[in-house]
Amino acid sequence: MFAAIRAFFLSSCLATSIFAAGFSFSGTFTNDNDLAYFKVNMGSFGVLTIQTYGYAGGANQAGSLIPDGGFAPAISVFDDTGALIAFDNLGGTLPNCNGRGIDPTTGFCFDAIVYDNGTLAIGPGIFTVVLSQQGNISFGDLSLGFTYDANNLNDPSFTGTNTGNPGQKFLDPFAPVTRTSAWSVDFVSDSLRSVVIDEVPEPGTIGLTLLGALGFAALRRRHS
Repeated sequence: MFAAIRAFFLSSCLATSIFAAGFSFSGTFTNDNDLAYFKVNMGSFGVLTIQTYGYAGGANQAGSLIPDGGFAPAISVFDDTGALIAFDNLGGTLPNCNGRGIDPTTGFCFDAIVYDNGTLAIGPGIFTVVLSQQGNISFGDLSLGFTYDANNLNDPSFTGTNTGNPGQKFLDPFAPVTRTSAWSVDFVSDSLRSVVIDEVPEPGTIGLTLLGALGFAALRRRHS
């Protein structure tokens, strides 16, 4: 039922330490307009790096090798009031990929990094991070939703619509290539207390189903 979370892969059990430097998540979407929500707890002021690997692949901070071929992702970061404070909805532009991998099929570097130079300095407090597909962007406040979600344009195959291929999903934004529904995202900071999978929209419905009961997805502590 909740296809957007069925493929979460955790590299280890719940962390034994209160603080952890890195958290890795992987999963799949069912529709173009699916969203993955994360609650990020920064225990103190610090630099948070958020980076995806699903598009071009690569080794994440947990040491897992992520395959290339996933859809072009976007990352949005909201403060505790719901205001958008940082985002990457475009990826990189060759030759300035700024740490993003280059996809071997398309030659593009569309993975997301917030920010390019790793200077998203925030905290302490709880922040909401939303992973979406490129083009499905925030209206500036978490309560307003995203461009193509069920409360707005409600197009579960917007990449097909926007490229003249109605009904098709997970099409690359600038190349006639069908991508997979897979995504992967890392959260890295010495100030991180936890990252929790918070809530994911149920495909085809308007409401959001709270998934906080899934528990903490704290992964292997990365040793400096």
